[in-house]
Amino acid sequence: MEPKRGFMIQSVMGAGKSYWIKNNVPDHYKFLVIDGDELLRKLSIKNKNDFWYDDTKSVERQLIIDAFNDYLNKGYWIFYSGNPNYIKTDMIILPDLGKRWIQLQGRDGYKPTHDKVMREQLVYKNASHLCTYFINGDIPPFDVLYIIYETLI
Repeated sequence: MEPKRGFMIQSVMGAGKSYWIKNNVPDHYKFLVIDGDELLRKLSIKNKNDFWYDDTKSVERQLIIDAFNDYLNKGYWIFYSGNPNYIKTDMIILPDLGKRWIQLQGRDGYKPTHDKVMREQLVYKNASHLCTYFINGDIPPFDVLYIIYETLI
């Protein structure tokens, strides 16, 4: 029996995806739910948010899309912040912009400019029709996502 197709969940930078995966996924599902950034690191695939907003980066985008499709076809759930105009997405989660901006300014590593945050916010907001489920708020509890996933397959 082939595994069920996975679950592509996209949310903007600073939504708390990595934190949520580490702290909200039950132990017996930890193998199934993966952070897209971590997966790309593991596969040695270059990954920058700007790839999704620069038309000269189609080769880099396609490498990421192909890797994700491979893992989705194996049944994995992937959380990522790419661009829902390029990646077929089952669910988009768009948290509060003010909360997100504070989160981004307080984190270590890459801190996008205000213009990049606003560009990404607009793209995700306008992509609500490209996915099956759109959540305007925080990432819901795992049990809620699991029920939604079950309705997709």
